[in-house]
Amino acid sequence: MHVVLTDMTGLNGPLTLTASPETVSAGTVTFVVKNTGTIDHSMIVVKTGTPFNRLPIVDGGSPPASVATGANEVDESGKIGGTGAPDLKPGETRTFKIKNMATGKYVLLSNIAKQYGMGMRAAFTVR
Repeated sequence: MHVVLTDMTGLNGPLTLTASPETVSAGTVTFVVKNTGTIDHSMIVVKTGTPFNRLPIVDGGSPPASVATGANEVDESGKIGGTGAPDLKPGETRTFKIKNMATGKYVLLSNIAKQYGMGMRAAFTVR
């Protein structure tokens, strides 16, 4: 499974996260994540029944925590894996595996401040 994280002008323009393929078989899944953008990005895998573009933006800070104002990140309570720290610098690639992925709906996203809300997200299905 290949994931590309892209931006053209940092937070001044659209951000994209593209996954290929969008559906895989249950079991161990290897993610190869490449940052082809101009700023740092990350990627986490969240298991959720909520549509990929409807996760509530209710958190902020590092680690993400609920905030009363200025929220710019999604809750990571359904997180099952990700690229980890440090964030991926432009041009970097990181590989990680998630064992025993169960069938269901997932969201792949970058949860660095503002990035999910600016489009760095994709639906992902395990069947």
